Amino acid sequence: MKAAHPFWSACRFCGGCVATFACWTLWLLLGVLLALQIYLLTARRLAVPAFFLRALESRLAAAQLNLRFGQASFDPSGRITAENISLQSSSFAEPIFTARACYLRLDPWSLLVGQIDPMEIRVTDANFFVPAMLSPTGRPEALVSDCTVDLMPRRNAISLVQFAGRVGNVIVTMRGDLRLPAGGQTRDRKSTRLNSSHITI
Repeated sequence: MKAAHPFWSACRFCGGCVATFACWTLWLLLGVLLALQIYLLTARRLAVPAFFLRALESRLAAAQLNLRFGQASFDPSGRITAENISLQSSSFAEPIFTARACYLRLDPWSLLVGQIDPMEIRVTDANFFVPAMLSPTGRPEALVSDCTVDLMPRRNAISLVQFAGRVGNVIVTMRGDLRLPAGGQTRDRKSTRLNSSHITI
């Protein structure tokens, strides 16, 4: 029986080492992915993705608006919660909008590709102000106060699940569908349909 050539023996040894290294590397990567998935499933508060904040800031900057908030949290399912929100225009010194909290439910698959696709928006204790420059009293006045809004954006409509707030001395509650104009049709197809509304003084 002929002994194996040293070259082929070395090749088999190197091949076995490479296969063992690849196998252990694969198991290590699977273990890391499993640990990451467990962490994401158990974590309740993560940092808000930086690309989301940059996209939001760029959109608001285009409208000359500046957003501030106290703290924000994000979970792997695509839910973002921000607290103590203040929206200010570059034309006025006072904020034009404040809210105690804002909740966004985003499509997690769209977030993976860097797209912001809100599926639900909920705002609590919101206030819309008339700036002092435009107010007849010379002081900021709340146009809408103690407002709670829960809506679900759609392709050509906004489903208003709940709207409750105070407009001056009038308490307003509404729900229904707000149909948005289709692209390029801003006047002919604009319509609003509310399923029900209730106004109490």
